[in-house]
Amino acid sequence: MKKTLLAIALIVIIILVGLALTRNTASETVDNEETEKQDQQNQEQPSGENIQAVTSAKASYIAKKGWFNKPHEEVTGSTSDVSGYISYDSESQMLTELNIEIDDQTFSTGNGGRDGDVRKMFSDAGNIVVTLAESVELPAGEFEASIPLVIEINGVKQTVNFQVQGTVSETSSSASGSADITFEQFGMDAPSAAGIFNVANDLTVEFEIETRA
Repeated sequence: MKKTLLAIALIVIIILVGLALTRNTASETVDNEETEKQDQQNQEQPSGENIQAVTSAKASYIAKKGWFNKPHEEVTGSTSDVSGYISYDSESQMLTELNIEIDDQTFSTGNGGRDGDVRKMFSDAGNIVVTLAESVELPAGEFEASIPLVIEINGVKQTVNFQVQGTVSETSSSASGSADITFEQFGMDAPSAAGIFNVANDLTVEFEIETRA
């Protein structure tokens, strides 16, 4: 009888130890995943005295939708899922770098069905990426400028001139801008449904952004 009880107790102890080790392993796995994710973010975000990270931003598109039996309308889709940084040298008053990533799966127009159709237009090539085509002189303080930006959508890159206004300093910036592009530029077909609606090939893209060192 005593041997049986000892055997049962030993089995229970082994099970408890196994559960404890499993919990520790799972916890370590989660911790490692979080650490790797943070390390990746740190690697993607360069550091330096001129670097300013995005603290808030919004990217939008405005498309012209034509109905065959209804008044035409403008459809606006927006997302705040925007990350990245700029580099501004206050001594030379030059914007030397800009790297922005926009999650193309998070644009919202307020219509779930339409938003789902928009998401299908983007490939698996990655999110929308916006970079600076060349360094641009920006006076510290308020400014208005035409800034050439390289937009990459579905792996296709196009340089687009944005009309931008805002303020910039060595520690922060706040700006908004807009430009006109076409679906065709990026190898995309404008959405349409025979006998119901069509969307114009040209559309306007806009952004608002704030950064801080």
